[in-house]
Amino acid sequence: MRAFTCGAIALIAAAMSVPSIGAAFAQAGSTGGTIGNREKSIIGGEEQPVARKQPARRASQPPRRGAQAPPLGSFDGNWAGVSVGSCIGRFGWRVQVSNGVISGGATGNIARSGATNGDMVILGKHYLFKGVTRASGTASGTWTARNCSGNWTAVRS
Repeated sequence: MRAFTCGAIALIAAAMSVPSIGAAFAQAGSTGGTIGNREKSIIGGEEQPVARKQPARRASQPPRRGAQAPPLGSFDGNWAGVSVGSCIGRFGWRVQVSNGVISGGATGNIARSGATNGDMVILGKHYLFKGVTRASGTASGTWTARNCSGNWTAVRS
């Protein structure tokens, strides 16, 4: 029995003299690391769920990109324009706009963003146009037809 006691004491002394083992027993859990579920903390000896902060909710409005879109009626009025292209030369025209709807010498529409598109008939031939109209009273874009294309500009008159 004396040999067993001496061997046990020697084993314990050896274990305590090795720094990593002694530090591991003395420093258990205090190294700053995490084990297992990181969403819990220990309060008063019991595991309590950690309250997670909910992300801020955004308003249900679409994101802003530059200035606000003008009201739909801001493009209303009479417009005078010029189309230029190799197959038509220079052609002047007039249209009316009411609540974003183009009528008169062409049919089409203007979105709140100013995006403009439609169809114009000149001497029985259809010309598709697209461009941008500004609330300041100017507009510009391109037009296409079979085997022909060009540019257009307009001003509110």
